[in-house]
Amino acid sequence: MSSLVDRYVSQLADKLIKKGKDLVEEALRTKTYEHDTYNLHDSYGAGVYYNGRLIREYYNTPNKAKKPKKNLGELEYGKDNIRDYLHEEYKPTTNGIVLVVVATMFYGEILERGGGKLKQKYKVISQISSDVDDVASKYKGSVRQIGLW
Repeated sequence: MSSLVDRYVSQLADKLIKKGKDLVEEALRTKTYEHDTYNLHDSYGAGVYYNGRLIREYYNTPNKAKKPKKNLGELEYGKDNIRDYLHEEYKPTTNGIVLVVVATMFYGEILERGGGKLKQKYKVISQISSDVDDVASKYKGSVRQIGLW
C-alpha cells in the first residue's frame, strides 16, 4: 500500500514542479524591472514539499549574476538565497503536498511595493497570481499567499 502512495506522491510532485517551473518562467517573461546584476533573476525558484519535507526543487538558471548584492553587510547571490530559502527557511504550515513559487532577493519586495527613490512599482512575481490560482484550481488546492519572501 505504501508504494502505491509513494508512486502517486512522486508523480504528483513531478507534475507540480513542472507547473512551478512554468510559473517562474511566466513571472520572468512578464516582469517589468530591468536586470542590473541578475541576482533577482537567479533568486526565482520553486519547491514541492510532502509532509513538510522538500522532495522536488527548481532553480531558475543560476549563476547569471554578475556581482552579489549587499544585505545587512553580507554579500548575497540570488542562487544562494533561493537554495537557502527552500532547504532551510521555508516550512510548510500544513501536511500533504505543497507547491511554493518564490523570488527571494530582498529587494524584489521593494520593487513590487514601489515608493522611496523608485519612480514606479514593478512587477516581479505578483503578476502571476491568476496563473497560480489556475494551478491551485486544477489540482483542487488552495492559494495561501501571493507575494515575495
